[in-house]
Amino acid sequence: MKILLANINDLQPIPPPEDLIRADTYVSVPLALGLKKMGHDVFFLCPKDSKIGVKKIFTSTKSLHSIISLEEFLGISNSNLRTEMILSLQFDLYLNLIEACKREKFDLVHIHTNNPLAELIISKKIKTPFFFTLHGICLYPELESRIKRLFSKKENYFISISDYQRKTYPGMKFLDTVYNGLQLEKFPFVERGGERMFFAGRLKKNKGVKEAVEIAQKTAKRLEITGSVSTDPADRAYFVDDLMKEIKKSKGMISYRGLVRRREMAAFYGQSRLTLFPVQWEEPFGLVMTESMATGTPVVGFARGSVPEVIKDGKTGFIVNPSAKDIRGNWIIKKTGIAGMIEAVNRIYDLPEKDYLAMRENCRRRVEENFSAEKMVNSYESLYRQIVRN
Repeated sequence: MKILLANINDLQPIPPPEDLIRADTYVSVPLALGLKKMGHDVFFLCPKDSKIGVKKIFTSTKSLHSIISLEEFLGISNSNLRTEMILSLQFDLYLNLIEACKREKFDLVHIHTNNPLAELIISKKIKTPFFFTLHGICLYPELESRIKRLFSKKENYFISISDYQRKTYPGMKFLDTVYNGLQLEKFPFVERGGERMFFAGRLKKNKGVKEAVEIAQKTAKRLEITGSVSTDPADRAYFVDDLMKEIKKSKGMISYRGLVRRREMAAFYGQSRLTLFPVQWEEPFGLVMTESMATGTPVVGFARGSVPEVIKDGKTGFIVNPSAKDIRGNWIIKKTGIAGMIEAVNRIYDLPEKDYLAMRENCRRRVEENFSAEKMVNSYESLYRQIVRN
């Protein structure tokens, strides 16, 4: 099959540089490479400074990353100007998408995006089947779904990255759920792990970094934090005014390592006793969970979004209900909120060595069987064949 892939969210080079965290490209890049390995004719629509190892259809410019640094971009006080820069680059990408589809006669186009409204409008002008993998959640379900159905066409196919994600798009017809896959060779299994707790993710309130710090303080366990500071002004203020003060007060019990290069993340996961995932929003798929479990490190997380689909309660970590008023399931840990997270943490630290090592093996096996890049590529390829054949 002749296949075109594109990341609409991402105005960065493909693959992105190590100092940028782009979860959707961690999925689309191994997908493109895997499809090429299977013998498909794979193209990727991307900025001119991209180096992905498939055929490239370049946009008219280099990436936003090469035009302006993140610090300079955030330093632009006029938010309208920032928006205009992004929209201009996206508009260029859309023009090249239309031209490529008319010129190359693809069997299908596969778009990775948070909100595919513009791409849906474009797809109505092109006969080629369009696949959309959605990487966000629907914030205004009734209105958004109605608009998307209005602009959609018969040859559009929507893929969810978790079953939970579908609930946020009422009325949207999904072809299937395909979980995000991990390149297992980049996250080798570590048999024994370490003694610290670990938190990875963008340092913004909805990721739960505040809760992770509170858990560390109340359990008196060492906590290592990695991640970039959010671009949101309120989150940046929290980082400077509150989080760093708590870290300094901890006298070494809590440490912040900054943004760690992706190739170094496996060591941080693997040398931890457990990974905290006290997420405060309905995350459609948390790569942190699968990355941690791939190295053997169990995860303790709130039962929000995709968490109950990824963690096997009691086998690869523990799932905790967010509060007494927000019960999502009958989990092993009966306490809720921070108290429940603390109980789960203590349970893992108190496990006999034999049981803890078995939990680590369970973690690796679960990722191998359910969340590998190979399984993801095979799932997508099967869906492609189903649609193209029909």
